[in-house]
Amino acid sequence: MIHSRASGTIKNKLLLFGAICFASLLDAQSPGYLGRKFSLGYDLFISPSLYNPNNHGNASLPFRQPMDTNLDKFLLSYNGAHQFSAGYVITRRTSVEAAYFFYRTKAYRKSSSYSTAGNPVIFPAQLVPLTGRGYSLGIKFFSPSGIAPFGNYIKMEFRYQDVLADYRKVKFYDGSGSFFESTGNATEITHSASFGLSFGKQRVLFNRLIADCGIRFCTPFTFNKERFKVHVYDGLEKYMHALTLHRVNDLDFFGFYLGLSPLIF
Repeated sequence: MIHSRASGTIKNKLLLFGAICFASLLDAQSPGYLGRKFSLGYDLFISPSLYNPNNHGNASLPFRQPMDTNLDKFLLSYNGAHQFSAGYVITRRTSVEAAYFFYRTKAYRKSSSYSTAGNPVIFPAQLVPLTGRGYSLGIKFFSPSGIAPFGNYIKMEFRYQDVLADYRKVKFYDGSGSFFESTGNATEITHSASFGLSFGKQRVLFNRLIADCGIRFCTPFTFNKERFKVHVYDGLEKYMHALTLHRVNDLDFFGFYLGLSPLIF
């Protein structure tokens, strides 16, 4: 009788221990971190500024013509873009993310000239300010060794942005030596859509904060080599659209990012 009671007690304890372990395993394998699936975050995207100027007019390997512009050469020139995002874990190895981003940079407009009615028109080289604002929608696929939002991942995203080119200070001269301001609108907006592919890693700090880092590549849907062959005599507005698109594609092509995202619930 005593042996039977002891055996029953041991079995009950083993069953209780097994149930606790199973529940813990289920919790560990469930999406999210400690039951938290939603996060809000900030990311800083940094891309090298090699052949084109950044917002300060600096470039590492600039195309520079003597006396044309104040484009300076700095070994470590870069562009910076700010991004605010919201993420949500939908499965053990998948999460979705929506984001808003913005940045400022400059485009290098080379000097050019052409003749109209026998009179030469000269456009000196200048730096044109650009302001970009846009949205992205992406999905992250985590490796088998991690559970979203923790571990290595591959992210695919669709990006759309409006880029404002401010050429109110773009100038040109005619054959008589007279000075003119740019014609047409003072600003032009260029639309750009692209596909982004990121390789990153996420870690959870203090059970409340996601630390994110990685590299990103982007290829534009609006890429067209012929658009980059547009000249200023084809029309200033058309020329600015082509110049802006070219600059944005270079800026987005490759870069690094760092981010922090608090786990909300």
